[in-house]
Amino acid sequence: MNLKIKEIIKANSNLFSSIYYYVMNNRVQGEKGNEFKHQNVFLKGMRIKFYGKGNKVELGGTKPSAMNNLHIAIHGSNNKVIIEGGIGAKDLTVYCADKECLIHIKEDTMISGKTELAVMEGSKIEVGRDCLFSANITLRAGDSHSVIDAKTGQRINPSKDIVIGDHVWIGNTVIITKGTVIGEQSVVATGSVVTGKTFPMNSAIGGNPAKCIKEGVNWKTEKI
Repeated sequence: MNLKIKEIIKANSNLFSSIYYYVMNNRVQGEKGNEFKHQNVFLKGMRIKFYGKGNKVELGGTKPSAMNNLHIAIHGSNNKVIIEGGIGAKDLTVYCADKECLIHIKEDTMISGKTELAVMEGSKIEVGRDCLFSANITLRAGDSHSVIDAKTGQRINPSKDIVIGDHVWIGNTVIITKGTVIGEQSVVATGSVVTGKTFPMNSAIGGNPAKCIKEGVNWKTEKI
C-alpha cells in the first residue's frame, strides 16, 4: 500500500473503521434493550447475539484495533463485555451467562488464534494490558453445570473470577479455570492447565496442574 494512503487511513482510522464495519459481514442480533458501541476498530465477520436486556458491549478506543471473527453471545441481563483499543484478535469467542458478569480485555493485548472466554453467575474475566495470547486457549470462570455434595445435596462448584495481569504471555493450548490469578510479566507454558491458583508477578508457569516453575522472569516479543 502506498505510504501516503497508509497515513491518510491512520489519520482517519475511526471514519474508515466505521465504513469497514458495514461492508465486512458484521451482524448484531437482539440489540433492542441492549447497548453496542464500537470505536476505531476494524471488524470483519463479527457476530453478536443478545439473549436478554441491559447488556453492554464496548469495542475499541482511541487506538485503532483489528478483530477478525469475533463472536459474542450473551444470555442474561446486565452483563458487560469491554475490549479496549490497540487490540489485535483473531477467532475470539466470548460467552456470558446469567447476570452481572464482566469480560474486560485491556488495551494493546494481542490474541493470535482461537480463544474462548466464558463467564457466568456474576463472575468476571479481566485481561491486563499488553498481553499476548497464542492459540487454542480457554479461560472459563465457571463450570456451567452443578457438582453436588452427595451427602448434603449442596452445590460445591461456584464460579470464581479469573484475573490476568499486565504483560502476560499465554502459550498455545492452555486452559485457565475459575479462581486463577496470574501476576504481571509472567509466562504460561504451552499445554498448561491452570486451576484456581494465585501466581506472583514474573512467574514462569507450567504443567498439569500448573505450578510456578521459575520466578524472576519476564519476556519480550523480540528475539534478542
